[in-house]
Order: sequence, then structure tokens, then C-alpha cells
Amino acid sequence: MVLTLVLAVIMAIIAVAIARYAVTGLRTSEVTTERTVSNTIASAGAYWAIEQFTTKSLQPHLDCWRADTPLAVPTSVGAPGSVTVSCTPQPETDNHRTVLLEAVGVTPDGTSRSIGVLLQVPLAEYTTQVRAWMAD
Repeated sequence: MVLTLVLAVIMAIIAVAIARYAVTGLRTSEVTTERTVSNTIASAGAYWAIEQFTTKSLQPHLDCWRADTPLAVPTSVGAPGSVTVSCTPQPETDNHRTVLLEAVGVTPDGTSRSIGVLLQVPLAEYTTQVRAWMAD
């Protein structure tokens, strides 16, 4: 009888440990998913801004005329969350205007992720060069 009680207690301790391990794995997976979604939203905002500079829809000397200028990003870019893109003028590199883009993606539950892009924008060409891509 005592042996049965000892075995039951040991089995209960093992079952509780396995259950806690499984719950921790599920919580970690949920956090990782939200960070991935917010990173995707921020990336979409950064790619949108790069495309706008490439097609000359945005001009660094007009749209980024002062530090931390927010850009008018369409709401469809950040769906299902929201994205804010700002640009800051940087010193010219190789006689080309350079801007620092910062895209912040926020999921509906409030998880945020920031991506910075150092972008070189030649004046005459319809090309851009990404000089650096930084994520938090």
C-alpha cells in the first residue's frame, strides 16, 4: 500500500513537470509568432518606402526635409496591424542623397518591431541602394 502511494506521488510529480514544460513551449511559441508578425509588418513598411523612392514617388529632398519626417503610408501596407515609416536625411554618400528610414510595425495586440534602412537615392536614376538593414 505504501509502495502504491509512493509510485502515485512520483507519477503525479512527473505529470506536473511535463504539463509545465508543454505550457511554457506554447507560451514561447505565441510570443515568437507575434514578433514574427510585427517584423513582417515593419518589413512591409520599409519595402513600401524603398519602392516609393525607387519610382520617384518620394523625393529625399522634399519628403525627408527634416529629421523624423513621418511618411503617409497606406493602411493596406501594415494589415492586419499598423506601420509607421519615418525618414531622416543623412550626409550624402558618393554624391547621392542618403536617408535613414525607420519602419515600426505594430500588431493588433500591441507587439512592435522596428527596422532601420540606410537608403542611397541617386537623383537621376530610377534605382536605390540599400546600404544597411537593421532590426531591433
